Amino acid sequence: MLLAVEAVERRVLFYASADLEHWDPVGSFGPVGDDGVVWECPDLVRLRVDGDDAHSRWVLLLSTNPIGEDAAPAGSAMHYVVGDFDGRSFTADQPVLVRADHGRDMYAGVTFDSAPDGAAIMLGWMSNWRYAHAVPSAPWRGAMSLPRTLSLRTVDGAERLVQRPASFVDEYLSGAASVDLLADRPRTLTLSGHSLVELSWDPTRTGALRIRLDGETDDAAEIVHDPDAGMLTVSRTGRAAAALHPDFASTSVAPLRADDAGRLLVSLDGPLLEVFAGDGESLVSNLVTLGAGPISLTVDAAARSPIGARSVDVDVARRSTATAAA
Repeated sequence: MLLAVEAVERRVLFYASADLEHWDPVGSFGPVGDDGVVWECPDLVRLRVDGDDAHSRWVLLLSTNPIGEDAAPAGSAMHYVVGDFDGRSFTADQPVLVRADHGRDMYAGVTFDSAPDGAAIMLGWMSNWRYAHAVPSAPWRGAMSLPRTLSLRTVDGAERLVQRPASFVDEYLSGAASVDLLADRPRTLTLSGHSLVELSWDPTRTGALRIRLDGETDDAAEIVHDPDAGMLTVSRTGRAAAALHPDFASTSVAPLRADDAGRLLVSLDGPLLEVFAGDGESLVSNLVTLGAGPISLTVDAAARSPIGARSVDVDVARRSTATAAA
């Protein structure tokens, strides 16, 4: 059993029991990283590396929240550490915390035991303690992320966490026809606001790619995939974003692999925006203030080149699935 009971001291504690009634401390991990935060919600999970059943490593997941009068305005975040576990203590490959999601609103993610086929499925809370109290409570306040399947992949010589949406996302998209968004001019898709969009292209031909999501007001979210800078950025702007909290309007930055093939999955579920780059190596999860009406998605790039897009209205896909099952 893992306990982050020493939150201020930034230590994850390990306990063992033979009868599930009497527990003895057997090891701990930490402190490492920023000392201006508390640690919460630890999870320890064993993951395959590069899809090899014979090669697996342990991953310690934990979340951090800034504290104090001068707490960092970026607020809470989720991290991971890769290492070895001998049944009593965890030894990290490197004593540093790596961001699991580079957005502002992915926190406290934990995995499920005994998921189908032994998969490591994680759900996270999509909010931030910096402004969770300021988010409107009607029609509801607070929601969870898409379920994500976790694995490890060797990237630039290091084992990195990869997160892919649960299989139902691919099932929904499989029936959608692909359209070309940028053969000659920018093209706009109209989304319901509960939508999945998959984009694929050649970054060496397009250069920086810009995706803009516009709602019913002046609020917008912009996603920029810049292979030359090696960055994926997600910005949220507008009057509603500025009014919600002084730290809400912001830009999140995630690294891109040098050999990024040009693939993005965008999930928009009301105010929940989740962006998966590549095969899930880089993620940005942010709340957005686009309103309840239809959403316009517009794609443009530094140079004209075909950009394939598949999109699906999740509500329509669910009804179709239910009808087929009946």
